[in-house]
Amino acid sequence: MMDDQNRGTPEKRENEGFSQYNELGGEDPIVITEAQTQAKEEPKEEKLSSKIGTVLGILLIFGALIAIGFFGIRTLMLRGSGKTQAADREIVLEKGTWTKFQAYYASPECVEYKHTVNFIPTAKEHFFFVFSADLSEMALVRADKSWFEDNFTEDWVTKDPDGVTIEGYVRKTDHDVESKAGEAVKTLVSELGKSFRIDKSLFIDLLAVKLSVYQILIAVIPLLAGVIYFAIKRVFGDDDTDSATGKVLLVVMIIGFFVYGGFAIHVIEFF
Repeated sequence: MMDDQNRGTPEKRENEGFSQYNELGGEDPIVITEAQTQAKEEPKEEKLSSKIGTVLGILLIFGALIAIGFFGIRTLMLRGSGKTQAADREIVLEKGTWTKFQAYYASPECVEYKHTVNFIPTAKEHFFFVFSADLSEMALVRADKSWFEDNFTEDWVTKDPDGVTIEGYVRKTDHDVESKAGEAVKTLVSELGKSFRIDKSLFIDLLAVKLSVYQILIAVIPLLAGVIYFAIKRVFGDDDTDSATGKVLLVVMIIGFFVYGGFAIHVIEFF
């Protein structure tokens, strides 16, 4: 009887067995709370938003590259429909078109415009005045720094008796450049004692061909770099990215990125 009493009821024996199971290393049932469920779902949302942000960033960069390349190609294509003018008594300028004429007189550099990013020099623009054949009208042109010295004498006359071909794309003048050009005109009029007609709001870009080619390169280089990168990665495989060759390629890509970035900033400053 005593043994039966000590053993207790079936429910008691079942509870004792469950307690013994826990003591022997059994595990309690796992309960997932609502907070834990939310915590598990949050990383997925963050990961998704991160992917969306990356995709949008890539699309934005890709779109900007396409736009830069498009404007470069468009400017070059417009060259075929450029107008040649005599520039005997006047110099006619129309924004967004190419113009071409022979000039026999020009002034030394009248405006040097410097570009900086955080006080770091990125580009310099050099502007000159060219005159109509009768010296009654001037036009503002942008060219290389040595343009005047290469083509004109100290007396502002062309070295070539046939004149210098002025061919360029007509652009709107930056406000600061226009202001500096206005000051240069006043100085010129004061020194020569003669007035000139001039439209300072527009200038002839003699660098248009070179800059258009640069724009196309800015658009094409990243695409070529991407193709080369994936081609190399496919040849060497993912396992070789940590190899000596892979590290050298990584260094080359980083250096190339900085060189490309400097080049792109330099070119963009001219627009």
